[in-house]
Amino acid sequence: KLLSLNRRYFIEEANAEVAVNEQKRLTTELESHTKELKVDIDDKTVALREKIVELEEATKIKSQFLANMSHEIRTPMNAILGFIQILERTESDNSKLRKFTIIKSAANSLLTIINDILDFSKIESGKLELESLHVNTKKPFKEVAKLFYVKANEKKITITYSFDENLPRFFIGDPVRLKQVISNLLNNAIKFTPNGGKIRMRVECDEFQRELTCKIIDNGVGISAKNLEKIFAAFSQEDDSTTRKYGGTGLGLSISQNLITLMGGTISVESENAQGSIFSFTIPLIEDEFVSKA
Repeated sequence: KLLSLNRRYFIEEANAEVAVNEQKRLTTELESHTKELKVDIDDKTVALREKIVELEEATKIKSQFLANMSHEIRTPMNAILGFIQILERTESDNSKLRKFTIIKSAANSLLTIINDILDFSKIESGKLELESLHVNTKKPFKEVAKLFYVKANEKKITITYSFDENLPRFFIGDPVRLKQVISNLLNNAIKFTPNGGKIRMRVECDEFQRELTCKIIDNGVGISAKNLEKIFAAFSQEDDSTTRKYGGTGLGLSISQNLITLMGGTISVESENAQGSIFSFTIPLIEDEFVSKA
């Protein structure tokens, strides 16, 4: 019995030694694989960083190129539009005036595209800066609405606007860029609203949060749920058929989102197919005397 116990002890000792050796072997292999993986990860991290630098440099060069080209094209386009206006004032022949109208419309469309590309390039390269001016709160909204009355009239679309009673009379901001955002949203609303439709612009004020919110509500074609997420992406429209049917660069909403972000605000959309859309943006109200009312 004693021999049997000794034999079992030695067998267990031998098995334990084998297990320890196997554990050491596995640990060594694991350490070796870990070192190899670390070297591989380090190499790929370095390669990724180099690639990011290359992409950033390429983006910078592209943005600079687009900005330069847009500027070079915009200058002669402004000259063309100026001469068209001079010719219109001196021409009495209705046939020629109709041709001037077509040329002016095409030139304005091209200028809009050029301006979009220029603004997008400035935003992408971080060179777009906002002004801080005393702005009459209602004025930018009224002026933009009036600018679009003629365009809306062509489709028999009604544009109405309203303001909260507690809206401050003035705030500090960039009126030009604010009008650009309002223009982009109103232009889209007119573009996607059928003949005889209605567009409402509502400007609200949250005195507690010190925020101004603008809502542009239309009863147009709407946007499908699957496309809502990408609607603010650059060069993106709902789908290819939208570009073919309505035109545009797909930059307006992306530029608007970036401008509102630069203002410290947010922009959003609520929409369903054939149920119209509500585009809203909220910006902080920076004012000397917030209690003053319009």
